[in-house]
Amino acid sequence: MYPVEVFYTQTPEQDYFSAAVKTVLQIHVDEGQGDILLFLTGEEEIESACTEIRNEVRKLGDDVAGPIHVVPLYSTLPPQQQNRIFDEAPAPNRKGKVGRKVVVATNIAETSLTIDGIVYVVDPGLSK
Repeated sequence: MYPVEVFYTQTPEQDYFSAAVKTVLQIHVDEGQGDILLFLTGEEEIESACTEIRNEVRKLGDDVAGPIHVVPLYSTLPPQQQNRIFDEAPAPNRKGKVGRKVVVATNIAETSLTIDGIVYVVDPGLSK
């Protein structure tokens, strides 16, 4: 229904988790409007990624990165918290840097729902 561009790494990544987080940060800093969906394998990985992404954006500061709303999504998350994936992305910051929502999910989000605003998908290709 929409044009899709697919990009692959030149060589396999030794640490797919770090590479995935780095890719999310690179998209957030360098790309235009649009939210990000990151697929990871489980709850622990997802929570770690959410924390790491938030911390790294904070370190980058307002001059480099816009505001970010990072939300996890996995099956054991209470429904009230799962619904946070439908929150709006934050507005751009005062320096004009794009605000973005990042959903970090297991493959629960792969076929069961549509999240408006998602433009970028980072998928290491692993599952449990």
